[in-house]
Amino acid sequence: MKRMKILLPVLLMISIVISACTQSETNVSGTENSVKTLGNYEEKLINLPKMKAKAVFTDVALERPSSMRGLGVDAKNNAFYITQSYGSLPSDVMIGKVESVDGVWSATEWMHAYESGYGYLSLETGDDGKPYMWIESNGSLQDMGTTLSYVAWENETMIQREYGQTFSFDELEGYISAQVDVENDWLVIRVSSTDNEPYYAFYDRSSILAGEEAECLYKVSCAAGQKPTDGKDDSKGRYGSITYRGFAVGGGYIYQVHGNSQGKIYIAAFDLEGNLAYCRLIKEYSDMTYREPNALSYVNGKLYMLITSGENGDRLANVLTFE
Repeated sequence: MKRMKILLPVLLMISIVISACTQSETNVSGTENSVKTLGNYEEKLINLPKMKAKAVFTDVALERPSSMRGLGVDAKNNAFYITQSYGSLPSDVMIGKVESVDGVWSATEWMHAYESGYGYLSLETGDDGKPYMWIESNGSLQDMGTTLSYVAWENETMIQREYGQTFSFDELEGYISAQVDVENDWLVIRVSSTDNEPYYAFYDRSSILAGEEAECLYKVSCAAGQKPTDGKDDSKGRYGSITYRGFAVGGGYIYQVHGNSQGKIYIAAFDLEGNLAYCRLIKEYSDMTYREPNALSYVNGKLYMLITSGENGDRLANVLTFE
């Protein structure tokens, strides 16, 4: 895997316009768009239908009492980074760090990211050993993140507009959110709009961070309404009509979480050709108050899910994994 040493200061404002694949009218998958362009990658499916959800932590209060939005996982240091709305502006985001101190899970640090879109988050460790976040930036009052920024974690810091290294994906013509597949060195961007079916665009992560002209390697749609290859759909075809909440990429699969605040949570797994492997109903912890799924993260072969619980005005963070 390629690695790039980040030489620029974290708060240096850089904007790099990236040439990217354009939006298609319907499903972007096709014979002229081969998954072979991604090169060799190992396929290892997380078999949730044979696993049970296990809480990493439950009922942790963050800096703000609002619902959660994004999840970043530092598996090495057993720390979790969670975004939530800061105030009344949709693109005003608070990011909290949750870790275990003397056996007690609690929020220990925070960053305030103003104008940061909805607040989807992906986390990785930089060559300097610091946690770095991929997060939307230049968000409007309608949540719309027009660019992505790569920024180091700094406790008790406020950041806004083109912080860290900032990359524009305007040519994707839609609302974007990103996850990183560190093992394969991919930056994967989900593109959605009101006119077309959402799809995923794959890029070479190191090339983007190096400032090279980026090329969209591959794009794929994960269409709702498919019959799973394992022959069983826990949602009976309903997962596509339940609100989309987030995605993760790893082991040659794309995982999507769909759900609502009434506790209906489905995780669907797709291969990189867009075929549905399974759709699983998450039954565990259904006694939580509120129980709204918010995000997924794939780290070291494990899948983590963020759930908001608690009463209105006093929302709490919960992270589950699967074993």
